[in-house]
Amino acid sequence: MKWRFLKTVAVTGMWVLLTAGSFCVQAQDCLHYEGYLHWVGRVFTLGDASEVVPLGDFAYVANGFAGLRIINISDPTAPTLLGSLPLDDQALGVDVVGDYAFVATRETGLMIVNITSTTNPFLVGTVDIPGIAYGVTVVGDHAYVTSGFYGLHVVDVSEPASPVIVGSVDTPGYAQTAVVVGEWAYVSDGEAGIQLISVSQPTAPTLVSSLDTPHYAADLVVIDHYVYVADTDAGIQVVDVTDQLQPEIIGSLDIPGYARGISVVGHFAFIAAHAPGLVVVDVSQPDLPILVGSQEFGSSTVEVAVQGDFLYMVDRDPGTINILDASNPEVAQGVGAVSVPGSSRGIAVVEDHAFVGSLGAGLQIVDVTQPTSPVVVGEVAIPGHVRGVAIEGDRAYLVSADYGLYLVDVSDPKAPFLISELSIPGYMRDIVVSGHLAYTVGAAGLRVIDVSDPLNPHIIAALGLTDDCYGVDLAGSQIYVACTSAGLQIINVVDPTDPEIMYAIGTVDWALDVAVRDNMAFVAVRRVGLVVVEITQVTPPTIVSVTYSPSTANGISLVDEYAYLAVEAAGMQVIDISQPETPINLGVLNTPGVAYRVAATPRYAFLADGSSGLGIAYLQCGSPLSARGETPAIAPTGIRLAVNPNPFNPQTGLSFQLPEDSRVNLAIFDAVGRRVTTLVDGQLNAGDHEIIWRGRDSCGRQVAAGAYLARLVAGNRFTTSRLMLVK
Repeated sequence: MKWRFLKTVAVTGMWVLLTAGSFCVQAQDCLHYEGYLHWVGRVFTLGDASEVVPLGDFAYVANGFAGLRIINISDPTAPTLLGSLPLDDQALGVDVVGDYAFVATRETGLMIVNITSTTNPFLVGTVDIPGIAYGVTVVGDHAYVTSGFYGLHVVDVSEPASPVIVGSVDTPGYAQTAVVVGEWAYVSDGEAGIQLISVSQPTAPTLVSSLDTPHYAADLVVIDHYVYVADTDAGIQVVDVTDQLQPEIIGSLDIPGYARGISVVGHFAFIAAHAPGLVVVDVSQPDLPILVGSQEFGSSTVEVAVQGDFLYMVDRDPGTINILDASNPEVAQGVGAVSVPGSSRGIAVVEDHAFVGSLGAGLQIVDVTQPTSPVVVGEVAIPGHVRGVAIEGDRAYLVSADYGLYLVDVSDPKAPFLISELSIPGYMRDIVVSGHLAYTVGAAGLRVIDVSDPLNPHIIAALGLTDDCYGVDLAGSQIYVACTSAGLQIINVVDPTDPEIMYAIGTVDWALDVAVRDNMAFVAVRRVGLVVVEITQVTPPTIVSVTYSPSTANGISLVDEYAYLAVEAAGMQVIDISQPETPINLGVLNTPGVAYRVAATPRYAFLADGSSGLGIAYLQCGSPLSARGETPAIAPTGIRLAVNPNPFNPQTGLSFQLPEDSRVNLAIFDAVGRRVTTLVDGQLNAGDHEIIWRGRDSCGRQVAAGAYLARLVAGNRFTTSRLMLVK
């Protein structure tokens, strides 16, 4: 977690770079990803969605040429399609009041739909609107429809079967969104900025004042006497409309991508931005908006709506509603990053070094001793597209998609050198090494290579597979291969010179990577996410669960009870797999590049992040909090932590007894598992100890009243106690 001050802060994906100035970084060794803003689910609308209105258990979508779509969102993690109504027109905007959905359509204008039955909506009335009806908002008996070059139109909808235009007003720009508050309509008017229109008499709306914004006003929202404008290339503009005759821009913030839609809840603005997806801005001080972070979902995010703790993001192509838990709008951040030449595609990590395979730049070796500031220390030029990387002993094994296998001596990471190379026909994409054998997979299928003599590697077996293959893992005497249309293929290599296909199972979409543990194969699947396959020696494999990702899952790595997925347009997804039949999505850490592969170690997760190089991320905290609310894997034993007084203000004592000299870590966590401060981290003698916590974080600031958790680790013992700070 990062504390922001008024100096410059640049946020690039999940990596945070701070310029000179006062700042405080809070110590931590893991994250509870579920405690931050995170993606929880999605549903495809089967159209080109442009706007969504969540209301109770349902969401209503203006779904382009597919008309009106109704979605069940009673469980936001598993939204489902309910009903739809083709409108023989392109639905561009929607509002819902009572039993009716009001749909702005391209040619017809305003169409009114009865939604009493969410599975069988039906059309009850229409009214022609000049121009292209882009947006609609309904207040009382009137619908306010924006129609591009034709301004704002007021429609009497007191009789839904017979709507009628009762008033109109032209605007100088291209009217897109209207928000009505009291007697005023605020219109985002494209290149003309925003327009303030008096609607005290709906039959005679009057343009009162205008304010040009720096670029193109695409959307707006009104909170109190502020208008927050999504101003495309100019980011967010905050306008003070205390005096409607003289609106004034008081705050501005450039953001990644360009702003298309906006919602504001509490102190945060949520912006639908073309390219990154979602951008979060702290607007607690409207005249000084501060960038919090971003989450990427695709390149065509156009709208965001809020209901309760959840955000509903509209992605037009393909039509998708992405749902995020924003109960804590803060965005999880990574540990460190380093740029490498070319585009990072493959990765392996051994102790203090990461070995990165790069398109166009061969092997890059990165010293990660200091994960906050990793440094490239060595490189070996390798032709073509290096995709797969494996380390065995002092050697790195790399497959170049265009050329074949390369063996590199990495005994001195600062001075690596090429040992040998082996031409392999076909487009090789991944590799796994065990002892003196290397297994490579790609478009030409499987190749088994004897590398016992590193100067003379040679192919000892070849097995053609039905389609292109992207990932491989080895467990016992079986090779597990992730392929496109064939899904997961299991190959017996008891005799490495005669590999034999045992089973194949489809995985919904292309399988791109695989990691095997015990009797389960965890498969990263394009446009799906994580598919878990049960594998045994005596029965065919079966799919036991599917967990969706916000984008294509390119790679996977396992540590403890968690799967870490490299998700192409989103970054790194964390999934609890302690119960493989019912995995739990915990969160996504956004990265600035395109995440292709991930290698998780007991300390950190390392991402091959395309043109952004190497990224380093925290692991999911296994304790003191658990996504399932269960006891941590290491049970409390032989030690007790007492808190007195409790509840407390302003300070409390934490007492414990050590049976022997021990290394001790005593830390305080907040209610979502973020480390607040570390009170002890070092060697203590046996005996009684009392540590005072004065209710301050590691930066010396007073924390808010509420529940906290103290976690004591002493040697191989640990325990926790709950604390309550009261006002």
